[in-house]
Amino acid sequence: LFSVVNVLGVRWLAESNRWITAWKIAIPVLTVIVFLVVFHHFDNLSSHGFAPNGVAPIFTALSTGVVFAYLGFEQAVEFGAESANPRRNIPLAVIGSVVLGVVVYLGLAIAFATSFEPSALAKGWSNLSFPGSFGPYAAIASAAGLGWLAFLLYVDAVVSPGGTGLLYVGSTARMSFGMARMRTVPDVFASLNERRVPVVSIVVAMVLGFAFLFPLPSWQTIIGIVTGATVLAYGMQPLTLGALRRQAPERDRPFRLQLGEIISPVAFVIANLIIYWSTWTVVWKLMLAVLVGYLILAIGSLVRPQATRPQLDWRAGYWLLPYLGGLTLVSYVGAQDFGGRGLFPFGWDALVVAVFSVAIYVLAIRLRLPDATAEKYMTELSAEAESEEEELGELGVVTA
Repeated sequence: LFSVVNVLGVRWLAESNRWITAWKIAIPVLTVIVFLVVFHHFDNLSSHGFAPNGVAPIFTALSTGVVFAYLGFEQAVEFGAESANPRRNIPLAVIGSVVLGVVVYLGLAIAFATSFEPSALAKGWSNLSFPGSFGPYAAIASAAGLGWLAFLLYVDAVVSPGGTGLLYVGSTARMSFGMARMRTVPDVFASLNERRVPVVSIVVAMVLGFAFLFPLPSWQTIIGIVTGATVLAYGMQPLTLGALRRQAPERDRPFRLQLGEIISPVAFVIANLIIYWSTWTVVWKLMLAVLVGYLILAIGSLVRPQATRPQLDWRAGYWLLPYLGGLTLVSYVGAQDFGGRGLFPFGWDALVVAVFSVAIYVLAIRLRLPDATAEKYMTELSAEAESEEEELGELGVVTA
């Protein structure tokens, strides 16, 4: 279904996403209001104290769920070039989506915590149980006689992830299209149908989605790997910003991040901490997927005719070897709280990751492309982006 909507074109995608987004906001807000009206057990908010099982599970939850819940800001950046005023709209969209998410999720957390009779918490939060296996909010609503709300929550359990899938199929196909234009994947990914839609990219995204889904044992594992992969990709952005500030300091930028020299290394450290906190079980699978991706890139480059091979500039990417290998090693020998062997105890492991990240950041910046080469690529990418927009047709800004 996601692929069909995307094949029908961006107008169908935008219209579908508009209604799904409204639903995704309305149902959680409605749930918060109803729960807070019906249940009033606010003493639960201090029951059993703060983090009775320690703080390590908080960081694991951050990597395997919380971060994924806030990834909606990504599309605001990806579609930022299509904004009439990116200098104003990108910060508003990114910050606004995160703030809105914080308000909604905080409301849901308070509504959930205050919905139990104090006696239900006698054995602690970790021993809560719900009838059936169809979600705690729906179970609580059903037990309270709110069958209509439980029904809406069951529907929402399909619609909300569906909205995410709908948009991710489109953005994945868009990335494949761009990669084909850059000659890092076969040219067939850049082919368009009569609606100016990259159908091959959409179909491949669908097939890869199925292939990714079936072998993984649980939803939590899927979320952990998706979050880790996304954060790994995000971790490249601070490095890119740091390099470009040195390679093209005077280049005109529709949006310029203030204090970028400070924010970049800090963001890189945080990204690596999130990957580390996702636990060794997720990290090794993630790194295996990255290795497969590099093998596909290398093979795809070798089978191309010499004249059409992409310029990969391997020297500028030498830092990736110690980065990916080192991050994998730190995860393997890290704190047992995150699935490691326990060489670094909890707390000290974060310091190790931070120092390692700063060292990799400095190395990556030192190995950056020469200024002239970077300027050449930026000029080519600008021309390519204009050509791509002409081929794909006029696109509306799609909100996440």
